[in-house]
Amino acid sequence: MRLTVTAIVARATHIVARSNGLGYFAPIADRHGFAPAVARTIAELRLSRITAKQLRALDSVGPPLAALLEQYEQELTAAKLADRAAMIAIASEAIALNPAPRYVELPTLFLDVPIRSCAESDFIAQLVARAPNAMFTIAAGDTRTENYARIAFKTFGQPQSTIAFGIISRQNAEPSVRDNYATGTSA
Repeated sequence: MRLTVTAIVARATHIVARSNGLGYFAPIADRHGFAPAVARTIAELRLSRITAKQLRALDSVGPPLAALLEQYEQELTAAKLADRAAMIAIASEAIALNPAPRYVELPTLFLDVPIRSCAESDFIAQLVARAPNAMFTIAAGDTRTENYARIAFKTFGQPQSTIAFGIISRQNAEPSVRDNYATGTSA
């Protein structure tokens, strides 16, 4: 998937460059590593739900980045492709359907699921809102996931829902579990 996204960004960069829209990025756009770096940036922007309009309001980096983002989105649409942000958006829309899709509105366990973006947090919040019971565990030290999870669990508070939230510490696990966790082996 990363290779596909990088190729789409390379194409978008070429198209934006032809229209002299790269501005700040023009001197480095043809350098090795530019397309993968922009692909990672665009992925983060889309998962954070930052729009081209918001980017245009920024200093000299904003307008060319907005042009790249818009062209990337146009390329996705033209090729009928979906990146991670689009897949999460599609899944989020499906969760909201009535009647609920299969596996929605069931007791849900999130076992050390890392949350790295607003889109992921909103997706989890929607699942929690529809679940009669939900439990979320987080590995000790994963503060980013903890912050996003706390937001997700506060977003939708339903009286009938029972929510458990906990942080699991490897130090508190039994020695065999702790050792297996550290080495990546199973018991």
